Amino acid sequence: MKKRRISGRTFAMALAATTFFAAPSHDAWASSPDASGRNGEASLRAPLSNPAVSDGDLLGTWTINRVKVKKTVDGVSSERTYSAGQKVESFIPCPQRWRMMNSKELEMYFEDGRKEVLEYKLGDGQFSINSLGAIFDYSYSVNGNTMTLTSIFKYGKEEEQLIVDLKKQN
Repeated sequence: MKKRRISGRTFAMALAATTFFAAPSHDAWASSPDASGRNGEASLRAPLSNPAVSDGDLLGTWTINRVKVKKTVDGVSSERTYSAGQKVESFIPCPQRWRMMNSKELEMYFEDGRKEVLEYKLGDGQFSINSLGAIFDYSYSVNGNTMTLTSIFKYGKEEEQLIVDLKKQN
């Protein structure tokens, strides 16, 4: 069997993408304090969020309605919208739903029957997901039974903004 090498950039983007959507998604980004966005380094920042939400507001099952990806490369922008279950950017699976089980754990359910359990926490206006030892931060807003998560992924001259809209099931 022939071995294939994966570029560092491809690996970083796949890991970030898997974390967001395996947790839902994809601009989940460079948790290290020295990730500056220089060529060859990924950096993650989440925009400022709305007022804080308590863990109790997030508990329950959420269905992903849509995922919007805004991408800018060398000043040229594009935008795509995906619904639950569609593949985002061809390698990122979008879960159909997720369930916040308690103040620490999140379950993601995918179309193929796969389920993943990840740790999360709220703090400093951020929603953070822990996956494979990496911390991915998102800003969030909750309005009744809807929640929006937003994050920005930067890699060299590329920038992607990920916006995930969720609806709480009763």
